[in-house]
Amino acid sequence: MASSAAPAPPAPAPPTPSASSTTLSSDGIPTLLTIPALGIKAPIVVTGTDPDGVPETPPFDRPDEVGWYGRTASPGSQGASVIWGHLDTPKQTAVFLYLRDLRPGAQIQVARDDDTEATFTVERVATYPDDSFPSDLVYNDPGYPALRLITCGGGFDRATHAYLSTVIVFARLTAIGSSANGSGTGPS
Repeated sequence: MASSAAPAPPAPAPPTPSASSTTLSSDGIPTLLTIPALGIKAPIVVTGTDPDGVPETPPFDRPDEVGWYGRTASPGSQGASVIWGHLDTPKQTAVFLYLRDLRPGAQIQVARDDDTEATFTVERVATYPDDSFPSDLVYNDPGYPALRLITCGGGFDRATHAYLSTVIVFARLTAIGSSANGSGTGPS
């Protein structure tokens, strides 16, 4: 992902804990992202906003890491969880180089520091011009535990050193398990 970042979302309300057994606690911090279809196993770092209020992406010097935007829901808890990753860096390709190739039905696992694992199923992958970034679709609570994976895409503007579009994967929680043994059970 180049230097252009998605617009800052409106300040989200804190995630509402759910009494349902189909969600995880809002307290878990994500630690590892696995996307078997793309051969990705990436450590997750927590990111915030810069002094201008723009969401931060992971550092360019660690192209194999992804960043969970800590102002969004914890993966597996109620609401939309946003994870950023770079397509490339000024020196090399990065973890989300082939994110645009993910297909509906693909599985994504997010291990958390509370020894739980949330499994999401991809519903769709879309590319949006940067001037039409769908903040509402990315940040607003869709009414279920959701995951948004985001990277740059489209053409590259050499003058500004930025990509002109954003690739977004939309996924829904489909299983909860233990990250210690990898088992999962579907939501009831």
